[in-house]
Amino acid sequence: QCLPEELVNSSANGSIILNMFLLNIFLIGSIGLIGNLFTIATILNAKRNHKEEFTIFSHSSTPLLIHLAMCDTLYCAVGLPSFGVIFVQHYFPLPEIWCRLLAIFRNITAYTDFLTLGLISVDLACFYTRGKCLIADNNPYFVCGCLWVASFALNSINIFNITGSFGYDGVNGRCEAIPLWPDCPSVRSGSPEYLTECMRMEKVVWYKRGVNGGQIIYLVGFWIPFFAILLSTIIIWCKAYKERMKDTPDKTWDTKDFLHMERTLIMVFLSYCFFPLPLLVMEWSSLWSPCIQHKELVTWCCYNFYWWMYAINFLIYFTRNVRFRKAFQTLVNDLIPEKVKRHFKKANEETIHSNSFVGRIEQLGSEHVEMN
Repeated sequence: QCLPEELVNSSANGSIILNMFLLNIFLIGSIGLIGNLFTIATILNAKRNHKEEFTIFSHSSTPLLIHLAMCDTLYCAVGLPSFGVIFVQHYFPLPEIWCRLLAIFRNITAYTDFLTLGLISVDLACFYTRGKCLIADNNPYFVCGCLWVASFALNSINIFNITGSFGYDGVNGRCEAIPLWPDCPSVRSGSPEYLTECMRMEKVVWYKRGVNGGQIIYLVGFWIPFFAILLSTIIIWCKAYKERMKDTPDKTWDTKDFLHMERTLIMVFLSYCFFPLPLLVMEWSSLWSPCIQHKELVTWCCYNFYWWMYAINFLIYFTRNVRFRKAFQTLVNDLIPEKVKRHFKKANEETIHSNSFVGRIEQLGSEHVEMN
């Protein structure tokens, strides 16, 4: 089988687990794809057509928020289906080159996403500490392009087969970063070969067990943005807390909206630090516990938890930020044709009039005239 035994139909609970994973992919893909597209459209519409009403989106980090939503959209549109097709077919049905290309594109997109969020957090922290954003004087297209180049450079150690490669991971059943050396054991947990190999690895000092390119990419690509986000979040929270304590009468609504947006972004920052952590622990499990049983199933569960990172930002924006909800309503209102709006307005006025006291009196009068 090309999938772990716990996920195939021959296992007692394999069909149930596999269907739960597919349902999770469908939910995340639907919410993430639709939600992030609406996020992009909402911010662009508010920034271009309602600039005076939504001054909150005039911040220099706004292009990065759009870029973040774009990365999430690409991951949901391309990355998630590459996992879903393996769950459905129990193997990757396309040629090996497609598996490699999909793994490369998905990883570059994921780490660009991490770097974008890290830059947003640092940019806002600089605004609170220096009074000026870090990228205020830079072209946003150039900044976003640099993030993609940095992500490509980070993944290049596997793209060019320096410390690893990209392809089909036969152990876990996925298109992902894979080790480069040919004598690397590719056996699944629970088999006698796996127990023999992991017991041998347990006798080796942890820092001599070796790492592959995928682990290095995950370590660098996650922890650098992680600490940047964590430190920036502390700075933003402390500075924003001081501003909230200055509850003076002359505080403008723009300032209040900005502070509320900061609290919303702090939740986004923390969620992006929270969801990938279990997967990071499993990717590095060879160092701290080489003999984990059902390792493949646990890894897939961590993946299913991690994927929610690409749908959570829209949910946080929509549920936690009043101004974003207002901007979203404005977008919907702008999309409705004027003819349709006039029709609904007229129908609503007629309903209100018929339900009013005067409307009821007029109706009774007309009924009385008809009777006579």
